[in-house]
Amino acid sequence: MKSVNKEIFDIVIINGRVMDPLTRTDVVAHVGIKNGKIKSIVTTDEDLRGEREVDATGLVVAPGFINMHSHGSGTGKGSAFIAGDGITTDITGNCGDSGTIPDDPDLGSSYPLKTWFSRLEEKGLIINIASYAGHNTLRCHAGLDPYTPANNKQLLMIIGMSKKDIEEGAVGISLGPFDGPGATFEEMVAVSREAVKLGGGASIHIRHSDPANDIKAIEEAIGVARKTRIPLVISHMGPLLGHNHSGAALELIQEAREAGLKLATTCQPWDSFQLNFMSPIFDIPLKTLFEIFCGTKISDLLNYTDIVIDGKTVIRAGEKYKNIEQFNYIRKKVKAGNIPDPYVIGLNVYKHYKIFLWYCYPFTMLMNDTSDTDMDYKTLYHPKNTGSFSRFLGHYVREQGACDLMSALAKTSSLAALWLGLKKKGRVQVGCDADLTLFDPLKIASRATYTKPDKSPAGIPHVIVNGVFVIYNGKYTGERPGKVIRRSWKVPGDVLVPPVLANYDIKKLSE
Repeated sequence: MKSVNKEIFDIVIINGRVMDPLTRTDVVAHVGIKNGKIKSIVTTDEDLRGEREVDATGLVVAPGFINMHSHGSGTGKGSAFIAGDGITTDITGNCGDSGTIPDDPDLGSSYPLKTWFSRLEEKGLIINIASYAGHNTLRCHAGLDPYTPANNKQLLMIIGMSKKDIEEGAVGISLGPFDGPGATFEEMVAVSREAVKLGGGASIHIRHSDPANDIKAIEEAIGVARKTRIPLVISHMGPLLGHNHSGAALELIQEAREAGLKLATTCQPWDSFQLNFMSPIFDIPLKTLFEIFCGTKISDLLNYTDIVIDGKTVIRAGEKYKNIEQFNYIRKKVKAGNIPDPYVIGLNVYKHYKIFLWYCYPFTMLMNDTSDTDMDYKTLYHPKNTGSFSRFLGHYVREQGACDLMSALAKTSSLAALWLGLKKKGRVQVGCDADLTLFDPLKIASRATYTKPDKSPAGIPHVIVNGVFVIYNGKYTGERPGKVIRRSWKVPGDVLVPPVLANYDIKKLSE
């Protein structure tokens, strides 16, 4: 005879496959949620009762996914799509750029973050948000353009602003020499040194120059960590390395980790990018850039929106570029301020085997590089916002076998929580925040495409944020239970490999 817990929970999840990477728990159980917390996890021999009960037979009950690399705010329509991909927490302010809020005329700037955080709370968040202070954003506030190094006076201003943001809750400093090539190594070391003094970490979008020097960009990033001892996440790995340098980069990072540096990486599961024309990467001649991207052609660049110059439509949304001259002509007009800066989508840019390689690496975490907007995604757009985590779990884990499911869940959530010191997230444990993603491991898959970016994933029926359903039966509920996470602790940059991830040979993988 089953025993009955007399307590009435807010939500009870029945017969779910509870998987917790940090304790290696993998058991069919019932989960009781109350007041935004996981209150009880019991075997199926005990009954739980709730105001709302969900039968999770055949579903994994996983820690809510933590997106380690975002440019979102948690407030726009886009966050409902992001939540539909299983994400319950976004780590934003990456690539050197502090976050924005979609269509918010009352907020002129994301500096200081304290004001930005307050505005998010006023608007209401669908998912949780934590943020870095963006180095490039602060450089702009100091009067610098992306290409100009800071003088001593400007550097002191940047450091002062970064200290203010970090003291008021930022998880650290994000570096972006990719989009702000004027930031010197010495400048990045200076701001990182101040960040680590205040207990913060860092992320970096590495610098680019030419195909022969991409490893130098990795060495520069590692050099920042070596000089400052700051916990550093190197973003966009795999895709950013041309000339088959992923193996060499992996070995450099592994050697640095073995020497005691706190390094981790992120990678998104797509073979394409979405960038603005003003991105400094397009300062590199396209022929050279295509070499960096391992054989990309001009016809792999997809136009995002109709582009009209002097009353004439030069290229329509969804068309591919015909030649380099056409692309350069449009960019010249954008740089001159003659037309708005549109997006371009680069197809077939990355190699799937490289992405696979990075997902085999124990400390590569998931990212989607999302931009939270108020658009409904019914027009041409990159599918990363609506289907990155589901694509990873469906394509790279279930179909390609990059890692086992428990390791995959570490990459989607628990490792991020360990790294950042989010002690109540990334876990399915009693007393932790009720951020949970329920998915079918046999069906989960991204269904979004470039022409239909609004298609929700298959196999993710329910997503819970702080004890509230934001996704129920695959649909957004309209709820906004998300919270701003203001850091008040030291970012640990935890480098301990959980046992479930301990069986990898990096050098063998990089051959």
